Amino acid sequence: TRTPLPGGRIGVYEIEVLEGAPVTEHVLAKLPLPDACLIAAVMRESFVRVPAADDRLQPGDTVVALIDDSAAKAAIALFESDER
Repeated sequence: TRTPLPGGRIGVYEIEVLEGAPVTEHVLAKLPLPDACLIAAVMRESFVRVPAADDRLQPGDTVVALIDDSAAKAAIALFESDER
């Protein structure tokens, strides 16, 4: 889901990490995210936390990310399965 921030082109996105998604292959610091994307929180089971650079995303995690509209499609594709 996307919630726009007032007066800009940045949205707050809740994105579920799917099985086989490219983001599960690396620690956060090594992810090929667009420059206009910031992962602000990771929800896993019943816990929410601000992620560290050495954290890994897992299928089933939900990420809260700030993403510029110009980078949204490319960023979201990294959380989807390669099999889609």
